[in-house]
Amino acid sequence: MMTFFTSPTASMRALAMASFVIATAAISGNANACSCMPQRSPKAALADADAVFEAGVTGFEKKGESSHAYVTVLGAWKGVKPGARIDVTTASSRPACGVRFEVGKKYVIYAWRQEGRWRTGACSRTALSEDANEDFTELGPPKT
Repeated sequence: MMTFFTSPTASMRALAMASFVIATAAISGNANACSCMPQRSPKAALADADAVFEAGVTGFEKKGESSHAYVTVLGAWKGVKPGARIDVTTASSRPACGVRFEVGKKYVIYAWRQEGRWRTGACSRTALSEDANEDFTELGPPKT
């Protein structure tokens, strides 16, 4: 029979080290994930946002930790005018709560102003228009 630990002290050190490694892995795994509060209703999210609008994505680029979706506003509930072309900034990755915009697709975007820029994130209700039925039902059609 093989003996892995030669003393009770060595056994305790090994156990402590294993516990540390497991705890560190668990903490770092959660630290890298986007975690949102339960999603609020469209009307509650509208009240808190600086702008809510439906837009088509005409361009997209990553710039370091941020990504920029270049959009044309198709209709608006609040904060911007239909026809406006704006740059919406989001985090570059989903674990950092970024929105994965795709050129050619339409989105309902809940945005806020920060440092002179329009921003949005995965926790804001921003979604593909085809997945935003609850938003259209509760808010009605946007002004075009």
